[in-house]
Amino acid sequence: MDAWVQRSRTSTPSTTLPFSDDTIFSDSLANTDSTPPSSPPPILPDLPTDQEPESGADKDSEKCRLEALRTVSGNSRRPFANTSKSPLEPPLVQMQISLGSNPQKTCKECGMTYVRSSTEDSALHDRYHSRNLDGVDLGKPFRKWADMHELCSAREGALIVVVDANCRAFERRKAREVLDVVQKDLGAVDIPDAKLWSKDRSATGEAVEGSHCRVYLYILGLKCVGLCLAEYIESASRTIESHGSEAGIGQGPSLSLSDDMEPAKVGISRIWTSKCHRKRGIAVALLDSVLRSFDVEGTLTKADIAFSQPTTSGIALARKWHGKNDGWLVYVD
Repeated sequence: MDAWVQRSRTSTPSTTLPFSDDTIFSDSLANTDSTPPSSPPPILPDLPTDQEPESGADKDSEKCRLEALRTVSGNSRRPFANTSKSPLEPPLVQMQISLGSNPQKTCKECGMTYVRSSTEDSALHDRYHSRNLDGVDLGKPFRKWADMHELCSAREGALIVVVDANCRAFERRKAREVLDVVQKDLGAVDIPDAKLWSKDRSATGEAVEGSHCRVYLYILGLKCVGLCLAEYIESASRTIESHGSEAGIGQGPSLSLSDDMEPAKVGISRIWTSKCHRKRGIAVALLDSVLRSFDVEGTLTKADIAFSQPTTSGIALARKWHGKNDGWLVYVD
């Protein structure tokens, strides 16, 4: 028996690894289930779970939800966030102080309404005021031309010249500047250049050569202080006695016209004198120049000249020039 026990001890190999001191001082845990290197790794059992397996419908729903969050375009970029600050707008500054009063003023002499506190308005008023009261400045070049084309001389060193369709563009432009001031002052309808500088002098449309209109300018120094625009006409109405008027020559404003049209040759479309030079005979001098020099066949008389819808001042001038209250011609231009 002792011999069999001794034989079994010597024939069974020992699986215990040699004891090493490194194992005692190792930080790793001892592996009690270690196997030889040639053995496969142990198979761990499945962990228990409370979730039920997903059905096919749930998987499809989850897939759709994920698909909706995916990027549609492959080259899409995130929108650029403009972090740059826009430049600050300049603060508004009040240039005028309103104290409740009306800032506008109407000049009693020239009639222009302007803002007194505005530098630009004040400068504009000064120019307008000067042109309407003191005359329109035409400059030295025009004065030089006027000296060479003087129609007649007047008192105080003044002279009268005529501008028509046969003149250069420079002279016509200067005459138009004066006419624009005149029409604003009189409140008259503007006359287009096509009519003003027309070379068809016939009122009926027949081809008759000659300037239809002639502009008479009264020049004093470098300024024009008077204007008379005369044109060709063919008929007009004669003024008749107004029984309701007792005023003398050049005083009464009433005017009555006959229904019959009579022959006429020249019409006074516009006549004007600057306010600072009125009551000096300038308008009468211009009418006398028209009577002597207007280009018509034969000699003109005062009976051939008609006035275009005269104002109160125009009626007084016509009566003074004709020397009578009635019997002179009026036409509609």
